[in-house]
This record gives sequence, C-alpha cells and structure tokens, in this order.
Amino acid sequence: MENAQKYESLIGTMIDGRYKVLSLRGIGGMAVVLKAEDTHMHRTVALKILSEEYSSDEDAVRRFVNESKAVALLDHEHIVAIYDVAFDGKYKYIVMEYLDGHTLKEYMLERGKLSVDEALGFTEQILSALEHAHEKGVIHRDIKPQNILLLPDGKLKVADFGIAKTPDSKSMPNNEKAMGTVHYISPEQAAGNPTGFFSDLYSVGVMLYEMVTGRLPFEASTPLSVAMMQINNQPTPPRKLDPAIPKGLEQIILKSMSKNPADRFKSARSMLRAVQIVHAKPNAVFEDRPKAVKELPAERANADSKKPKQKSGVVYKNSRRTMFPVILGVFCAFTLVAAVVVAIVAISFFNGSLAGGYQQKVPNLIGKKYNDTLVAQLNSNNYRLIAIDYIYDENCDPNTIMKQSPEAGANRRTTGSNAPIDLSITVSLGKESIAIPKLAMQDAREAQILLEDRGLTVQISEEYSDVVPEGNVIGTVPQADNYAAAGDAITLIVSRGPNVIMGTVPTLTGMSFADAKRIIAENNYELGEITREPSDLATDTVISQSPDAGSQAAKYHTKIDLTLSIQS
Repeated sequence: MENAQKYESLIGTMIDGRYKVLSLRGIGGMAVVLKAEDTHMHRTVALKILSEEYSSDEDAVRRFVNESKAVALLDHEHIVAIYDVAFDGKYKYIVMEYLDGHTLKEYMLERGKLSVDEALGFTEQILSALEHAHEKGVIHRDIKPQNILLLPDGKLKVADFGIAKTPDSKSMPNNEKAMGTVHYISPEQAAGNPTGFFSDLYSVGVMLYEMVTGRLPFEASTPLSVAMMQINNQPTPPRKLDPAIPKGLEQIILKSMSKNPADRFKSARSMLRAVQIVHAKPNAVFEDRPKAVKELPAERANADSKKPKQKSGVVYKNSRRTMFPVILGVFCAFTLVAAVVVAIVAISFFNGSLAGGYQQKVPNLIGKKYNDTLVAQLNSNNYRLIAIDYIYDENCDPNTIMKQSPEAGANRRTTGSNAPIDLSITVSLGKESIAIPKLAMQDAREAQILLEDRGLTVQISEEYSDVVPEGNVIGTVPQADNYAAAGDAITLIVSRGPNVIMGTVPTLTGMSFADAKRIIAENNYELGEITREPSDLATDTVISQSPDAGSQAAKYHTKIDLTLSIQS
C-alpha cells in the first residue's frame, strides 16, 4: 500500500520533462506500470518503472536491461513494442506501447476451457511472434499466459522478455537460472540444463494443453513437485480428458511437449504450419514417418536364390498320392519348430540359473512414503522404479504410495546376478491443490464467483484504499500464486474507497498568507491554487477562499484555493 501511495503521487507530474503520468496501472514484484502521455510524440504510453527498492539490485537491473535489449531487436505485430529506455536518471524505466487489455491467463480463468477454434487462433498468433523472435536469435524462456496480453479485438501481444536469451547473451551467472513459472517451463529448464528455441515450443504446448482441456498438464502441492513432474512424467493425453479434441491437435500438443527436445518441432514455423493445418481442417491427422523395411540376412538371401523355381502350368496327375509328401513335410516342420522352442526355453532357463538368476518376492510398498531413502533401499535390494504416477487423493497424505505393480508378494525371477526387478508405483499428491489467481483491481463479485467456481470458500474483508476503486479487489489472503486445497477459505480484501473524513472549512479571509497556510495544514486540508488581485489590504492578505468558510469538505483530499492581495 505504501508503494501504491508513493507512485500514486506521481500522477500529474512529468518524468524527465517528457512523460506526463496519467494513472497507476499495476504493481508487480519488481516494477510499477504507469499510464502516461508522451508529450513529444503526442501518444499514450506505458511506463514500466523499476521499483526503488530494486534500483541497486544488480540482478533486478540486469533483468530489466535484458528485457529492453531483447525487445529492441524485435518489431512484430504480436510483440509489445518498446519506444524508449532510461537507466541513468532518478527512475529506471522502459517506455512501451500502451495496451488496454487483460492477460490471456485472466481470460482463461474467466472462461475456463476454450473452444478449439479460439485456442488454435491464439496459438497461431503466439507462434507467429516466436517465429520472428527466434529468427532474430531471441529465446523468450518464460512463455506463459500471464505474459500474453489480450486486446479487446482478440489480438495477442507477447510481453515480458525479462529472462530472454539474446544473440549477445553471455553465460548466465550461477545465481541467475533461466527459470520461468514451473507450470510452463520445459524439462531442460526445470533441470537447469541449457535452453534453446525448443524450450519456448514446449511452453506453447503446455499453454495449448491448458486452453483446450481447461487444466494444466502437471499440478502438485509444491512448485518443486511440479518441476519434477515436468522432468519425469508424461501428460495425460488431451483426448482422454475430452474425446472431442481433434486427433491432430492432440498430436501437436504431445509432440511439442516431448521430454527430448529433438523430438519436438524443429522450429516455431513448423509448429505454426501444423497448427494452421488443423485449424483449417479439424479432421486432419499427421502420419508417422514410415519405418525402413528390414533387409534379409545374407545367408537366407543366398539360400532363397538357390531354390529351384517351380515351372508355371505344371499339374500332377495323381493329387491324392502327391499330397502325402506335403502333409509329411508340414508335420515334420511343426515337430522341428516345437522341439526348437522347447530347447530355447530350456536353454534360457538354465542360462539364467547359471548366470546367477533367482526368484525374489516383491515387497509391499503400499502406505510407505516415496522419498530418496526408499529409492535407495529398493536399489540396494535389486529393485528399480521404472514408472511413477501421481494422483490427487484427499484421504491419503502426500507422497504416500497407493498402488504398485507387480503386487506385493508376487514372485519375480531375475535374469542374472546384476539384473534388477522393475517396479511401478502410484503416489498420492494429497488433497488437490488450487492456484490462487491474481485478482487485484477486479470487481469483487466477479472475483468471488471465480474463486467459488474453483471450489474455494470466500470470506470478505473490507479496507479503505486511496488507490483501488470502491468495490474492487485489493488482494487476497493467502496471496496470489500460492496454493489452497478445495474447500479452503480465501479472504478477499475489498476496497471501501478512500477513507473520507468530512470537516468544516476554516475561515481564512483577512489572514496573512503565512497564517492561512498554517491553518490549512492544521485542519488536514491541502493548499490549492493561488491567485492575486489589487487591493487596499496589506500584500499577501487573503481576500477570498474556495471552498467557502463553514462548508463541509473531505479532509486529506480537499484543496483550498486562495486569492491574495497586491497593494494597488
């Protein structure tokens, strides 16, 4: 609130003699956004000012400078334009085009699951922007709906290039990882590995998944758990959640979200082309590349070439007598194959035994905690976890194993002294967690409905605010971007508007200007406009005032204008 009041006081002032501040638009983690008028170019702009408490923070300044450098390289209809930057004066700021809209995330929270047509249209715009950025050597690395602005006409603008990688980027210091929001980052980002253009495409796939299914592919109770799922888990195929989703669209999503970057689309352009195909033809399905035909072994190829070729048109005179050799041949072949199979099974069994194979009973893991200690115990006892699934269950504590395969007590034979036995488990995520959205400045009733639709209980708390209009949301408890469980109570802090205290305007006429200023301050009013008129009274004597003496006016908000005398 102190920050808001501090920047609210800038309204009406000029910054660097050029930008007239019109209003406060928003307060973020490190920056404040103001609506302003560029008096030189006669246009409305957005000023993104680095908060004073971060002005000496090297990492914050580096991120701020990085954003200006990245966007300065770009010029595209779907990327927020930057007009000017300043880092040497009292304020460190970026001047951007002013966009009167909301984030795509806000729109998705309001609408829930989007139509396939709308989702593909939005994705085409985002990929078009990324195609341009990638061609310029800029990797965004934080693609998420919170960083996509949606204008009233349906046009999207990609914003916030704070952690973007530019062509001249040097290796990042150890304390500055390319880490975006865990729900949208690629596996390589989550693991702290090098990123590339393919990282942005993974994030687009996550966004497309969320738009058409109404849910994120990976959700858990902690950001770390989500990051680990990005690295290890496969998303539930979208058509399992909604069979109406086109097959081709599902193929695009799953390809873009491949764990191995090499398996994703080769470029934003190739992904854009695939999206455009499905958008134009919803029934389109992409075929896998045909597999190469296997070649016959040389020995068999030579043997086949030596076989005598049957002459065409030859018929046996006695079919009954000549069928016997054929039947005999089939019987002998069958007997031979059966004998070979038995021999192979026997040899495999004895080889396994001779190599040290043995039977081992599968342990009971149900109810145990899945953690590093358990994994180490299993490994030391010749077991290996090959698949881990996560599910929400309000009756089971987080990280508790709920299912296993093979079942406990089952006997499994190893194939050698060093060969482990493979196990699969299902782990509880506990009660389903719900992300608390950013609701500041939104209508309180709409915000309440949004939270209740997510399964949360809403409590209302009202506070006075000089910044947030009456009836709009100041914030929430817990704060936005935290997690809550279904049924949890969320406190919605709603503005009551300014705390207006009425008072009686004092009589100032006949006083000296110095006394009038003192009385105004003592009564918690502000000094307003000063004018002067010729008079027989002593110079700087108050001739008249507005509002009139004795009238009621709001303290702390009312300015009292004075007319002072000038001796004629």
